Amino acid sequence: MSVKSNPMIKAMEQPKSMRAAITGNCFNCMGGTIEDEFVSSEIRMAVKECSSIECTLYNFRPWKRAKR
Repeated sequence: MSVKSNPMIKAMEQPKSMRAAITGNCFNCMGGTIEDEFVSSEIRMAVKECSSIECTLYNFRPWKRAKR
């Protein structure tokens, strides 16, 4: 995979994109780094299972669990 799939790098390349900024922030918060080449399934699952409801981005996080 390419480094281009790293959400933090995408956020830096698209400074006006709110979605890219939120995805990059959540990726970083759950342990992703600027050196990671891609988003691992562990980080996706961590973001999906995030329980930090006090985070102002909680309702906007990527990869959230589908509502039933």
